Amino acid sequence: MALLLGQIGKEGIFDQYTKHDISHIDEMLKNLDWIIPEQTKKMMSDADWLMIVLAVYFHDMGMLVT
Repeated sequence: MALLLGQIGKEGIFDQYTKHDISHIDEMLKNLDWIIPEQTKKMMSDADWLMIVLAVYFHDMGMLVT
C-alpha cells in the first residue's frame, strides 16, 4: 500500500495538494481517536472497525494516476 500511495503526485499530477503518501494514512488513522466518540467506539463491531480502517486506506486511491 505504501508503494502505491507513494505514486500519488508523481509527474506533477496533483502536486497542488498536500502529500498523500502513507504518512497521510497514518495521520488519518490517528485522527479516528478524536473523530469517533468513546460511546460510539464501545458500540462498534469488528466489522465496523474494519470498514472504517479500509475507508481510510482507500479514500485517496482515486488520485493514483498511472
